[in-house]
Amino acid sequence: MFKRLSLMAMVLALGPTLVFAGPQYVDQTGFAVSGHDVVAYFDLPQAEVGQAQPPAVPGRSDSTTEYNGARFAFASVENHDRFLTAPARYAPQYDGHCAYGVSKGGKVPGNPNLWRVVDGRLYVNNTRTVVWF
Repeated sequence: MFKRLSLMAMVLALGPTLVFAGPQYVDQTGFAVSGHDVVAYFDLPQAEVGQAQPPAVPGRSDSTTEYNGARFAFASVENHDRFLTAPARYAPQYDGHCAYGVSKGGKVPGNPNLWRVVDGRLYVNNTRTVVWF
């Protein structure tokens, strides 16, 4: 267990130095984070390490805004307004790419249902193995 937590700490600490910021990842939906509400992650109960996180909250196509080259969708007007006050706080780290992939020098799309909030920052990953430790 300690090894896994240490690896996660290393990923989060080294990741920013391994890749420069770029445009937000957008998939075939045309939205950042596959159209899920990035603000809602901060209100969801976070599962213990080793357990699946609650599913991401889908945003609505009639409640959107542009940020970092991408369209973000929100489940409520309140979440839309919260995002507008501090978009960098709510947008996923590494422009929506998998945190572990970035730590290894690549840009792999993140899965919006494989997430964790660490130190007030949203991280998405692309495999359960990475996000559950």
